[in-house]
Amino acid sequence: MISLSFYEPHGDKNFTKFLKTYLNKNPCCKKSICRHPKKQSNSFLFDNKRKSIQYLKKQFYARLNNNLKKYWVVEEKFWVLYVEKNKPTPAVWHNHYQEKYKGMMQISGITYITETQLGTEFDTDLYNVRIKPKPNCWFYWDSSILHRPMLGDQDTDRYVIAAQVVLKT
Repeated sequence: MISLSFYEPHGDKNFTKFLKTYLNKNPCCKKSICRHPKKQSNSFLFDNKRKSIQYLKKQFYARLNNNLKKYWVVEEKFWVLYVEKNKPTPAVWHNHYQEKYKGMMQISGITYITETQLGTEFDTDLYNVRIKPKPNCWFYWDSSILHRPMLGDQDTDRYVIAAQVVLKT
């Protein structure tokens, strides 16, 4: 099941510039061999104290707070993915499920920072679905669901923030 939660814009006029700088200084892997998309940051984006980052973190957890009575965050990962204009999206099927946390709630999420026509596709045993990308909205799903960015190129830069959290209820 995919759910969503809209939030008010954070008003940070230099946000994409900040994300690009963060990404350049904090790549996902420091290894020469990396399985992640080329322009993906490390998973500690929400540890940054920038006001707009903390606002997005608060908005992500607000939906969980409304739906879950009590939980503890066992692990959290938040990263930025950037696709340069006129370049293809890294449309590789994957999930964020971690076997070591079997039996715990594992939730993934995405928020589109820039306008884009390329959303996210999901594939389960029962359905295939595409979400329409909307800025200022968190989309949530079970981390075991296969998903990928929609395949294609677009004429603008594409920034998204993705999430994966493990919760104990």
